[in-house]
Amino acid sequence: MIFLNNLEAVIESIYLEDTLSGKIGECNVFVNPESIKYITSKTVIISIPGYDEDKIKTLISNGCKIVSRVFYDNPDIEVQPYILRLNNNIMWNGKTIYSYGGSRNLIDSGLAEYSGDSLYFPKIYDPSAETMDAFGNLTSIGWALQQVGVNIKTNTCFTNLDIIKTGKVVL
Repeated sequence: MIFLNNLEAVIESIYLEDTLSGKIGECNVFVNPESIKYITSKTVIISIPGYDEDKIKTLISNGCKIVSRVFYDNPDIEVQPYILRLNNNIMWNGKTIYSYGGSRNLIDSGLAEYSGDSLYFPKIYDPSAETMDAFGNLTSIGWALQQVGVNIKTNTCFTNLDIIKTGKVVL
């Protein structure tokens, strides 16, 4: 079970096909946690570049397994980039934005909506939105954008997924 603390956790739960909970005690997986005070012997997934190195060191010393979707040059971090595949639980919500403002802003402003096990996500065309690391690994936002048809990675058969999800085109 994944702790529901941010949009990245929602995206990760859809990617891993795992459930979410708002109760810390029920969860074994935490995504980009801000508060790490009580996280011990859990799995922590980092899905953004630039996550606080001091927090990583603390989590490792607390016995946590660190898995990252983006590259970190640290032997204690297991890098497992997102694998592109069609996921029907992330759908374009018909909104397009040009100013990202961060993942927290997407939920708070109603630009992204989570219902049941589905995420309705906008297309974001803001170059300041971190969608990939320096090695071409997608961030959680990049993976979600690829799912709604913003072709972050173009050298793949998984492009224009928004059109494929309408059923008008078959992959």
